[in-house]
Amino acid sequence: IVNDAPKIHVKDPSATDHAIIVADDLTIPLSLHGTFSYFPSRKPTAEEMNGSDDVYVLTPEEFDPHAANYSHNESMMLDWEGNMRL
Repeated sequence: IVNDAPKIHVKDPSATDHAIIVADDLTIPLSLHGTFSYFPSRKPTAEEMNGSDDVYVLTPEEFDPHAANYSHNESMMLDWEGNMRL
């Protein structure tokens, strides 16, 4: 669940507002940079990579977040009014 409304725009804000809720025990709070929501992230250290069996990394050869096919595929799901195609 992504609660994308900033806490400043919620009548009675809680820890689950302006956050990504992955599971009952995992909530990622969002921050604001101007009007853009984000969560801070960083590259894992070598020590973290070597000390854990649970680190998953996508290599540039397997994943290009700037590839045009993502936006193209998304736009093909919508009609000219922005509604889902049937």
